[in-house]
Amino acid sequence: MRWVIWILLLSLLSVALKNSEQGLSGDAPLYASISENMIESGDYFSLDAAVPDFKPNYNEHPHLSFWLQALIFKVFGAHDWSARILGHIYYICFLLLFFFSLRALVSEAAAVIGVFILWIQPHFSATFSSFLLDPGALFWGCLFLALLSNSLRKNSNTYSILAGLSLGLCALTKGLTFLGFGLPAVFILVLHLTSPQKVTRATTKKELFWQSSKHSILALGSFALIFFLYSFALSKSSSPDFLEYYWLRQVSNRFSNLWTIKSVFLKEFWFPMLKDSLGFLLLIPFAFLTKRSKLKSIGIPLILFLSFVLSYAPAHRFGGQYLIMFLPSIAWLSAIALERIFKRYDLLISFSQSASLLAFIVLQYTGIPIHGSAPSTPLKVLAESIQQEAKNENSVYLDSSPEHEHFISASRLVWYSKARVVYASDTPEAPSKHRRHYLYSPSNSTLELDRIAQIKNSGWCTYYQDQSTAIFKACSDLRF
Repeated sequence: MRWVIWILLLSLLSVALKNSEQGLSGDAPLYASISENMIESGDYFSLDAAVPDFKPNYNEHPHLSFWLQALIFKVFGAHDWSARILGHIYYICFLLLFFFSLRALVSEAAAVIGVFILWIQPHFSATFSSFLLDPGALFWGCLFLALLSNSLRKNSNTYSILAGLSLGLCALTKGLTFLGFGLPAVFILVLHLTSPQKVTRATTKKELFWQSSKHSILALGSFALIFFLYSFALSKSSSPDFLEYYWLRQVSNRFSNLWTIKSVFLKEFWFPMLKDSLGFLLLIPFAFLTKRSKLKSIGIPLILFLSFVLSYAPAHRFGGQYLIMFLPSIAWLSAIALERIFKRYDLLISFSQSASLLAFIVLQYTGIPIHGSAPSTPLKVLAESIQQEAKNENSVYLDSSPEHEHFISASRLVWYSKARVVYASDTPEAPSKHRRHYLYSPSNSTLELDRIAQIKNSGWCTYYQDQSTAIFKACSDLRF
């Protein structure tokens, strides 16, 4: 209970600070909109992103996170703060898993140091303090490794089954990302089979082999069960071809076009990792020089790290949310390297929980933004107008400049305006008489005078304009 309270106190500052403020960045508005649209439509298999980039629907990732988020929205409503709840839960659960795993394999001191390292890394906590899919994949994948290791050590069928279910939930969270946990799982199995300490008078090498095979089959069987149930549910749903679209997207558009092993050696891959790990990446070699450098305690995080290097770097998955797959391994190995220095780790506990509580109280009432990019004033104006006039089947036109016709920008409009987005380049005709339309241009620099005149001559009237944004509205008063 002591450690749970400690991690909860750390979480006050790292993820719970100013949770009521507006602000979602990156893919979070897109994912939140998909989950909200699930509730609105009542269809929990059709991933409707309400932006034109994904046709017929969103098929980049499986459904689990969207289902869980939809459940949260069902209870608390769809808001920025409620969109972060799932990430906060994953953050607390992962730190507890990380702490107890590191304590079991190394020491309590190393576990405290490892959690502290993750806690002081802003990028790690910021990724959890949003609605992204990577935190869930990291938690379920690492839980799989922990359960698999325990199933072999305790010869427990229950742990084996739970391990497979965890890997299945990892796959349902972020698809093929689960493959990154395959190499460390193989390492755990091989280490179990080759460890001389496992062979006793009561357990021969042959018996150990069949024991390991049994647990592997149970884990793979429960994983296959998750996949079968998911596939069966999809086949009976409104999106029976989801997996086909998903596979085509992953293989054709990602692996075949971008995959190159040369990316492993690019500075664009390593420099963001060095920066966001606060330099702890450089401590990895020193973990091998300590007395704690046992094969299992060093090997599992190292192989997990290398596995995701081989998974992400060739596919050009650089920086951003992808980094959280590497940061726990870096923190684990750094904790082993630093364990001898921080012998009084109890002082580290007292300092971190006091600092977290004090900073939470002080920063909670400051104007410092914490959570992502808040909606701009023009976007708030647009959202208020749409919500006041008509909530159903509105369309928001984006200006046809290519940099703004992208799902990242468009999904922010969807999430904050609660309207569907279509692109001006796709529909150059005048405003429809059947809907109330808006033309949203996030940058006036893309609108030359003749372009503005052309827009107005096509039936648009200026609705809002400032130095950075122009919003045009259909001049007609026709409504639905």
